[in-house]
Amino acid sequence: MPIPARTRIDAGSITPPEMPEPLGSDYAASLALSSAQADRATR
Repeated sequence: MPIPARTRIDAGSITPPEMPEPLGSDYAASLALSSAQADRATR
């Protein structure tokens, strides 16, 4: 069962190595978008 995008964004307080700056709304939006695309692809 895929993890909801909301959960991933909430857990996004951990900064990925490729993004040294704090996570912004752009990252959250792209994360939600990629999660939605992945969820669509698995159906």
